[in-house]
Amino acid sequence: MTRLVRHAVLGALLGAFAVPATARPPVDRALAMRAFAVGVHRMGAGDYRGAVGDLERAWEASGNDPVVGMALARCYYTLRRMTRCELVLDAMLDADANRRPAWTLKARVRYVLRDRRGAAVCLERARACGPPSVEIERLLGNVWYELGDVDRALDAYRRCLEIDPALPWVQLRTGRLLLERGDLEGAEAALRAAWRVDDAFTEPAVDLADLLVQQGRRDEAIEVLERIVDRDGIDERLVLNLAGLYRDAGRRDDAIALLEARRRRHRPTWEERLTLGRLYWDSRRVDDARRVFEAMARERPDSPELARILGEIALQSGRPDAARRHYERAIEADPTDYRSYLALFFASSRRFTSAPETVTLPEGRAAELVARAAERVDGTDFEGLVLTGVAWMAVDSVARAAEQFEQASALRPDDRDARLNLAGAYQRLGRLDAALAVVRDLRTRWPDDPTLLNFHGYLLAELGRDLGRAERLVRRALEAEPDNGYFLDSLGWVYFRMGDYPRAVSTLGRASDRVPDDPEILEHLGDALRAMKRFRDARAAYERSNRLRGGSDAILEKIRSTDRR
Repeated sequence: MTRLVRHAVLGALLGAFAVPATARPPVDRALAMRAFAVGVHRMGAGDYRGAVGDLERAWEASGNDPVVGMALARCYYTLRRMTRCELVLDAMLDADANRRPAWTLKARVRYVLRDRRGAAVCLERARACGPPSVEIERLLGNVWYELGDVDRALDAYRRCLEIDPALPWVQLRTGRLLLERGDLEGAEAALRAAWRVDDAFTEPAVDLADLLVQQGRRDEAIEVLERIVDRDGIDERLVLNLAGLYRDAGRRDDAIALLEARRRRHRPTWEERLTLGRLYWDSRRVDDARRVFEAMARERPDSPELARILGEIALQSGRPDAARRHYERAIEADPTDYRSYLALFFASSRRFTSAPETVTLPEGRAAELVARAAERVDGTDFEGLVLTGVAWMAVDSVARAAEQFEQASALRPDDRDARLNLAGAYQRLGRLDAALAVVRDLRTRWPDDPTLLNFHGYLLAELGRDLGRAERLVRRALEAEPDNGYFLDSLGWVYFRMGDYPRAVSTLGRASDRVPDDPEILEHLGDALRAMKRFRDARAAYERSNRLRGGSDAILEKIRSTDRR
């Protein structure tokens, strides 16, 4: 290339330096051209540190030419020398405030410096400098989104999509913003559009499936995920989501087939293996479940979670001694994990397990396990507080149970079950008015809940107040669940408190038929029989109640009193 031709090329590249008439002339035009050419070449080769000196010389020698300035500013930006980058951009904008590239780069600098609002101002100035721009609108949407201004973000994204609708990331962000605003229809349309533009882009499909599930359209969600789940490189979250949907739809075999196919094609993740093992267990494929979990336990012998799972498998398989060893190993693996103590405790109680046999514990060990679990529950762990509260109730430490339920209710005041357990603890403690206050408050939110209707009526009967209303409340509960033995017990107790002993005996007898092993129902039946002077029948009911309780001073006194009568 001749010197003349090379000079012409560099001149075109620099735009003949395009210095405004009012600016001072270049200090050294030839030097500026040489330095600029070398700097641009080095930038093209990725040598930004080497390029910056050449571009600084070109910037000075050119009399602050805007072409050189933009190259120098981009070099500074790449090297993260933001202060110098902004000084160059400000000099260019002082000379001409309508330079869109300078405003756009300045917005990026402000963004890197965590000045989101400053970035938005710069982008709005860039917007005003020329025709619509996809880059500016997209950046503006991102900045307004991060500033929490959903409306402005949506406006920017919509302008961006008007210019070019084939932008899946912008469609995805638009869908997410519309979902945040509660516009489910608009969100679905945007997510479908994102997926249509690029069906290999799985994020819109995953979000769309989540949205459909929220709307109760589970089958449609399954169809969406099925269309992409057999691709190579698909992420674990999508596979697990589809497996979960299959499980919720009662299609456990499909969930198992999905994860087994995944296992044949890819090395399954830990969570996929855990899910597959649980699906085997839920499908009563006990041997398959055991193989999965035993293999995992060999890889992580110190995992308390796996030890607890193997304990449950052993317990349900009729091997309580093996179950106890697994639970004890879980405790040894992590003595700070309250769940292992509770798992062993619950495995020892017929009340909490349907296994053919329960774990046998030495005397006093059950209460010790509950105490150790309670010591290890953090005061902010809602689930842990509720579980230990239930366990305290089971060992008749009702005051401690009430404390756990009070803490849990303070964490989630609107949780029905935690507050219902709290009312039950208050009732057991004899704090009937406190229990009634909790139940009345719950009924303001769930006025037709059968359990709450029944409990409300039972508490009124216990207090001997408004027995007519108590009967109506319990009857409403029985309309919803006519065969519920506990509701029949409440109605029988209302009759007992009314003094209608024949109806009390009849109703409590039906309750005992429905729930034959409940000691409280048997005690109520004994009270009603004794009131009718059927002392032998009353004694038999009391004795059964006493056996089920494991011995009760109060029941023994009732037996002695009945014998005297």
